Amino acid sequence: MTRVYVMVCRWTALAVVAVLALAGCDDWFLASFEAPRSRYDTTSVTVRAATPLRAAAAAGSHADVTSVAVTVAGEDADGVHQESLATAALTKSAGGWSGTVTELTVGKSLTFTATAFSANDVRLFEGSTVTTLDGDTSAVTINLAAVDDGASSRIPLVTAITAAEVAAEAAGTVEVSVTGSGNEDIDYEFFGPSFLQGTGTITLTSGSGTISHSYTAPEDGGRYLARVLLTNAQGNRVEVDFEVIVAAATAQSGELGLNANLGPVVTALIGKRTAAGVRWTATVSVQGSGETYAWSFTGTGSFTDTATNPTVLTGYATTTTGTLKVTVTDSAGLSTSASLTIAAGMFPDALVRRAAELVINEINYTTPGSGDPQEFVEIFNPGGSSVDLSGYRFEMVNGSNDEVYLDYAGTGQLAAGGYFLLARQAVFDAASVPKLLLDGANLQNGPDAIRIVEIATGRVVDAVHYKGSVAGAGEGSPAVSDSGTASKSIGRCANGFDSDENSLDFKSMDSTPGAVNDCS
Repeated sequence: MTRVYVMVCRWTALAVVAVLALAGCDDWFLASFEAPRSRYDTTSVTVRAATPLRAAAAAGSHADVTSVAVTVAGEDADGVHQESLATAALTKSAGGWSGTVTELTVGKSLTFTATAFSANDVRLFEGSTVTTLDGDTSAVTINLAAVDDGASSRIPLVTAITAAEVAAEAAGTVEVSVTGSGNEDIDYEFFGPSFLQGTGTITLTSGSGTISHSYTAPEDGGRYLARVLLTNAQGNRVEVDFEVIVAAATAQSGELGLNANLGPVVTALIGKRTAAGVRWTATVSVQGSGETYAWSFTGTGSFTDTATNPTVLTGYATTTTGTLKVTVTDSAGLSTSASLTIAAGMFPDALVRRAAELVINEINYTTPGSGDPQEFVEIFNPGGSSVDLSGYRFEMVNGSNDEVYLDYAGTGQLAAGGYFLLARQAVFDAASVPKLLLDGANLQNGPDAIRIVEIATGRVVDAVHYKGSVAGAGEGSPAVSDSGTASKSIGRCANGFDSDENSLDFKSMDSTPGAVNDCS
């Protein structure tokens, strides 16, 4: 984020100071100047610009800024609204940026807008704020963000690869169908046998295009493994393997048969911030089955499992940066690698589960014996402070009609790191933690669900569905099924781990009602 500070003070004339502060920067340039006197109060603008430590926008970095324009809109001294009450085209001198804004009206609501441009007049950073100048010393802050700030990160996609049949040593083409965003440019590079190597750029039309790559077929037949690499303006890239089968020339025809087998296609990388970290899911299309996954990340953090899809990147903070990469390999040995640049602040803290939140930690919904005597639901407080359970209710949801068939109101306080049980009599009697007796109907065996609801707002705090999907009462795909034995249950592994993906979070385990889950 880039910030502009506009400080206002008054002595003989009213002064406005604007600061362009670049996040993560430590090398400042400073220039200041005084506005000439006018019949209205006037301002002078001082701009400070820092040498950037990293790129801040896909369109360009802080180092690419060649001009900064300031526009002030509002009422003039006669009460008439002016869209351009005052403007300043700041220019860079030996000491930094400089310019003058004059005739700003005291006591009127004014909108300050600042825009930073590249040498090609491309908007890189922009922001605005509204303030009223009262003539006393004050400060106004304008937050300048990259113009593409908040835009979804994207990766280019390969949707098809085709190659026409050609004669030996004859000219031919490989066509790669590509999709992306709008009319963006996609750089491409072919790797593999020498006859297929090459580079270029394609401009998409309404999000799609076709790369036509010319080559000369080899004299020798065989199977040739090649790869095409696509990179978009955000620096995100995808690599797709494809196999070219060259049929040897025959005495009868002297012709060469050329066919292309397309490797897996990663159509999207989806990230979601959760209390456990960032859950990453690769959406993949394959010509077959048995694909395997390999995840990596160049920044700080680690995956719960680098070979599963989805997976969770733990240790994430808003300052985390790096390159995320997933490689998908199909049963034929063809692989695709898609990478995504992770910028600081991509997943804000505001999206994270609150510190003192409840999770459904362990469930035993079916056990031998009349009335399922070992049934229980364990609630865990993974936060750093206690939770008033009277603000929550615990609902059991029928998967056949999405209706609640059991409903229990919470009671008492649950300490940080504490457990709470809804349990049948046998488990209830043995437990030494806060608890409520499950004295209604049996927990249904699925597809069904359990959820925690905040009474005041109706917000679903946590939800788990099992043996099938239940609308509004689950997170992601259903959890693993209960084995049906008294000593076994399904629980979060690691204990309290919640990525908002039930199929990833829950494992079959030995029952530990009211205690840390046994994930061994």
